Amino acid sequence: YLQIKRLGSNLSTRDIRTESHLGVHLDSEWKKGSGQIMQSILTTAWWDELSRGINSLNDFKENELAYLCLTSKPEHVIRDRVALYLEGKIDSGVKAVSREWTSSPEIGRTDLAVVDISNEKNTPELAVEFKVYGFLEELDKAKPRHEREMRSDIQKLQKLIQGRKSIEGPQPVCYFVLIHQTLRDIVPPNLLGVIKYAELSNKRLENTKNSLRDMQNECNARARFFLEREGVYFGNGEWVRIDAGEHWGIGVDLDVLIGQVTVA
Repeated sequence: YLQIKRLGSNLSTRDIRTESHLGVHLDSEWKKGSGQIMQSILTTAWWDELSRGINSLNDFKENELAYLCLTSKPEHVIRDRVALYLEGKIDSGVKAVSREWTSSPEIGRTDLAVVDISNEKNTPELAVEFKVYGFLEELDKAKPRHEREMRSDIQKLQKLIQGRKSIEGPQPVCYFVLIHQTLRDIVPPNLLGVIKYAELSNKRLENTKNSLRDMQNECNARARFFLEREGVYFGNGEWVRIDAGEHWGIGVDLDVLIGQVTVA
């Protein structure tokens, strides 16, 4: 059974395995001058459903998720689990959960979308981009690859929102899900060719001056600040830490943050 913890603003953790979902509580100050962005958040259940979809990672057997994370980039594993959860919740005769959904050639593919299939227009109700990184401390460094990739996904969703504004009917709700993966243990030499990014992970652990938890929390705070600058809204939403278990004696943490993509 996965251990899931919510990371509060004070960077402490508490076990929330008994909670039904990873809910988000919106602060009253932001509600007052919110405009259309807040209206979108308040009138949709997608934020909660997406959180429940992340919580459905509990459906993996013990340590299965750790194995998948160690041997491949878990972005698609998490997306596919969320897709299965959502597909089981919607009216399959009216809506469909699409992976790698294409809205237009200009925008390109979206990791996950819920679309209306009651007609041929396939109007999107939900669009989600997932991104997994194991080395968020590289943010704001000399090689800003992470920034470029995240900004590209966010702008893709913003284009989708802008493009639908002139079309009658429900507007899509768009989310960006960031997953920060951390290996808790040094990978031994006999597994360097088996575990993905093993050498980089070892260097990361060997060069960490503070505790592993301090490093994770610092990276998470930096990433959230970057995403907020790019137009991703979190309200009082918090990072959630998932203990994915261990395999070959190597433990895996997945820190997850869900935010709604907004446009000015």
